[in-house]
Amino acid sequence: FQVEHILSSPSREWTGRRGRIDAEMLPAAQISSRVLICGPDGFNATAHKLLLDAGYKDENIHIFQG
Repeated sequence: FQVEHILSSPSREWTGRRGRIDAEMLPAAQISSRVLICGPDGFNATAHKLLLDAGYKDENIHIFQG
């Protein structure tokens, strides 16, 4: 299980990854990869498309709404 937080507008103290998610940030799709997405609607839609374009299977992507 792996979690990675990437913030587009972090505080100065933030030491994790920064910026908007793009294709270069995604790891290579694995057969058993499951991805959980949680964020604002625009983020969720962008992340979902990037994952599909990178070869992740739609049935292995879950988007939390609300």
